[in-house]
Amino acid sequence: MKSIKNIINSDNRIFGLDLLRCLAIFLVIFGHASYILPKPYCKIHDEFVLLDGVNLFFVLSGFLIGSILIKRINQETKFSFSSLLNFWMMRWLRTLPAYFFTLIIIIVIKSKYDVNFKIDQQVLMYFVFLQNFAIHNMPLFGESWSLSIEEWFYLLFPVLIIFATYISTDKKRVILICIFIFLLFPSIVKVIKFVEFKDNNDYSWDKEFRRLVITRLDSIAFGILGAYLSFYYQHNWIKYKRKALYLGTLIMLLVIVMSKINVNNMLFTFYTTVIYFPLSATGILLFLPYLSNMRIGKGLFSKLITYISIISYSLYLINYSLLKEFIIKDVLYNKIIAKLHISTAATYLIEYLSYWILLFALSHLMFIFVEHPFIENRKKIIKFFRLNNE
Repeated sequence: MKSIKNIINSDNRIFGLDLLRCLAIFLVIFGHASYILPKPYCKIHDEFVLLDGVNLFFVLSGFLIGSILIKRINQETKFSFSSLLNFWMMRWLRTLPAYFFTLIIIIVIKSKYDVNFKIDQQVLMYFVFLQNFAIHNMPLFGESWSLSIEEWFYLLFPVLIIFATYISTDKKRVILICIFIFLLFPSIVKVIKFVEFKDNNDYSWDKEFRRLVITRLDSIAFGILGAYLSFYYQHNWIKYKRKALYLGTLIMLLVIVMSKINVNNMLFTFYTTVIYFPLSATGILLFLPYLSNMRIGKGLFSKLITYISIISYSLYLINYSLLKEFIIKDVLYNKIIAKLHISTAATYLIEYLSYWILLFALSHLMFIFVEHPFIENRKKIIKFFRLNNE
């Protein structure tokens, strides 16, 4: 089994994409870490961190997984269900073991320490990623909403491609049509919800527009579109990478300015509900030609970026419900700090520093002992199940 040092130094890694993934997870965990601090500091975060780290993840995920899927489709005469099953298993063995491991730990903790908690239908929905499909119903593990969106996308998108190939044998056209279906459908849903929706507050925006599967599938589709352009128009993908980077930067600056205006005025607008997510995803998509061709980083800093990128999934799973809500809040504060009678400033400092130290320590261990063994042995596991089913 490869050591984490060997993974960092692997020739297969693309530094530019590691850099984007590192930025994405930093935006997510920095935002969650700010909730540990007093409210004025949370407001500082909201004022200055106006990029959505999850949207970065969505587009990057679509690009990476889409590149694998499109390459596989074009390698075969006809994309078969057997190939699709292999694609799914490779994906699931990458994401599900660590997810279920974290979910079960959270359920066990809630069962032990929360007298009002019970394992009911709402909790069981987490095991099939239905906690936020069309209705936001998340009594625990709130950060899992984004993984649910990804799992549904990679379940539905390839199925649509298979059905579409029965209508047309032109793979290039089929893939593009399927991409635009997944770009169009969530936008239609968002427009309908905007017209019908009555609650004008941040929480409603978050649970009804930002966190639902049916409203956010398009963000991943933008990444798939990037994979499509990279595969079929590779020459132009490289040729115009700098121009795309400049245009993407302008779009992201526009997103930041518009976000600033809407945050300050607390507006529940057509922009924040319908335009913001695809506009942001378009800007991120335009970064990809440049970043996907930035293959090598230099020095210790680049290795740190790559390391954070490698453990980013564990960072994502551990950082909030398990670490911030339970370990920091319920254990560190209630069981230890509260009994020390120290100043408020010292309390916040201990909690904040402990959060970052424990986050990286626990995420490193999760990657080594849960994530990586399944990633390293995916092909063996798939081969084992295939042999036993023959």
